[in-house]
Amino acid sequence: MKLNMPHKLCYSLLFASILGTGTAFAEPLSLWSTSGFTQFADDEGHEEGPGVGGQAFDAEYFYYKLEGSVLSIGLQTGFDVEDGHVLFTDGDDYYAGDLALSFDGNVSSGAGAGASYEYGVDFGLMTKGNSGSKVDMGSGTGIDTAGLYNAGSWSNDVISSHHASDPFALNGGSLIAGGLTANAAGSEGSSYYRIVSLDLNTLGVSYDNPLEIDAHWTMSCGNDNIDGHFEVPEPTTLPLLGLGLIALALGRRKIRRR
Repeated sequence: MKLNMPHKLCYSLLFASILGTGTAFAEPLSLWSTSGFTQFADDEGHEEGPGVGGQAFDAEYFYYKLEGSVLSIGLQTGFDVEDGHVLFTDGDDYYAGDLALSFDGNVSSGAGAGASYEYGVDFGLMTKGNSGSKVDMGSGTGIDTAGLYNAGSWSNDVISSHHASDPFALNGGSLIAGGLTANAAGSEGSSYYRIVSLDLNTLGVSYDNPLEIDAHWTMSCGNDNIDGHFEVPEPTTLPLLGLGLIALALGRRKIRRR
C-alpha cells in the first residue's frame, strides 16, 4: 500500500518514538537558574516521550523573566530552534514554528486554534509547513523579519492527526515596531533554547493586575507542543513596591536608634 506524505511522516516518526522508548527526559538548562528565569511550563514526562520521533521533536520547558516593562520568554526544546530546521533520518525536513502569545487570559487549544492568540513572535527563520509549503506573511520566501507581530492569521499546516498542536506559525499579521528587544538562541547538551524579550509598553495591553499571559509553541509536524500560562503584576507597581520596602526598612532603623 502506498502511503501519502502526511501518513508516511506520521508512521515514520511513530516508529522512531518506539525505538527511542526509555530515553531520559531533558533537564532544565543551567542558564535559566543563573539568569533569573522562572519556569511556567513543563512538558517533560508525558506518556509519548520524549516527543513522538525522539529528542529532536520534544518540546520541553517555558520560562519567563520580567525586568521593568521588558518581558523575556525562554523556550527549551529538543528541536533545533537555533537554526530552525531538522532533517529527520528518513530524509524529511521539519521547521520551527512561531511563538504564539495572548495577553487577555482567554485562549483555546486543539484543532484550528490560533485565533485566540492575538500576538506572535517570528524568530526570523525559514518556515515551512508539514506539506512543504513556505509559510510567511506575504513575502513568498518563507522568511519574515524577526519581531513581535499583531497576529492576523495562523497556519495549522501540521500532520493531520496532530492538530491538537495548533497553531503552528503566523501567515498574516503586522510588525510592531520596537516590540521585540532581544532574540537569542543557543544549545546545551541535547537541548536548544530561544529567548525573546518584549517591551510590554509597546503592546497597548490593559493591565488587570495581574496581567495574564499565555504562550504556545510547536514544530511543523506538530509531533509535540508546549503550552504555558503565568501572571505578572503591572510594571508600574514594581517600583512602588520597591519604594515601600525601602520606606519600611528606614522606619525600622529609626525605631532601633530610639
